[in-house]
Amino acid sequence: SRGCVDWCAAVFIDIKQAFDKVWYPHLLRKLTPAGTTLLKFIENYLTNRCIRMQHDVYLLTPRPTTSGVPQGGIFFPLLFTFFLSDLPIQPDVQMWGHADDIAVTAYGTDVPHRLDLLTQWAASNNMRINPAKCSTLVANRPPP
Repeated sequence: SRGCVDWCAAVFIDIKQAFDKVWYPHLLRKLTPAGTTLLKFIENYLTNRCIRMQHDVYLLTPRPTTSGVPQGGIFFPLLFTFFLSDLPIQPDVQMWGHADDIAVTAYGTDVPHRLDLLTQWAASNNMRINPAKCSTLVANRPPP
């Protein structure tokens, strides 16, 4: 176990509508190293989807979707994990996650900067962090 250099922080992050905001071109780019067979399968599955809304007796015309991974299957949290694969994690930062729940721990004095990098990543990937559902645990070592 690592000791705290100056302080340690654990940040529990909620990404607002995480599965719904996954933009297909970003996901497919991140999946490219996985190989063409898998990439083609996922691309065909995601790009040939439509959404149709109904309210009372009104039924809207189907429209193609351009973002979002379907929820409810075991395969789709894995797709979201691939989407998270380029998070700006550095040697003294660790990340744990399950589906769209993320916990980040960082050690040292530069934790706020690391959180800024995470916020920048979220913005560049069309994700919004929901501060109302996030929490932080900070611990520091008392002076000698």
